[in-house]
Amino acid sequence: MPLGSEWYVWQLLTGGHAVMGVVLVATLGNTLGGVLTWWLGARGREVWLRRHQDSRRFLWASTLFRRYGIWSLLFSWLPLIGDVLVAFAGASGAGWRLATLLMLLGKGARYVMLAYAVMQTLA
Repeated sequence: MPLGSEWYVWQLLTGGHAVMGVVLVATLGNTLGGVLTWWLGARGREVWLRRHQDSRRFLWASTLFRRYGIWSLLFSWLPLIGDVLVAFAGASGAGWRLATLLMLLGKGARYVMLAYAVMQTLA
């Protein structure tokens, strides 16, 4: 089903699944998706940059990436621009190790905060 991962995480947590397990799997899965997006940006640099440079999301993400550099990947979890940020990082030659770590931290923080909100709702 094409829904955001937050909905699935919410359903799993309200269904009684282990909080840490859900957060860990969601974080790792989302980060692996980000690594694939980074790789596609790196491999298809010329095509990707040419195809998306007029996009409003691309312009916003490239401005953010230029301003904050690879650290902007802490916000790779944001809807609409997160994937563009990650692909832009790959296309610009940002190192995959630090990129992966920053994606992991940002995406993990999102799921921890979501899990906290769910647990507060259930309490």
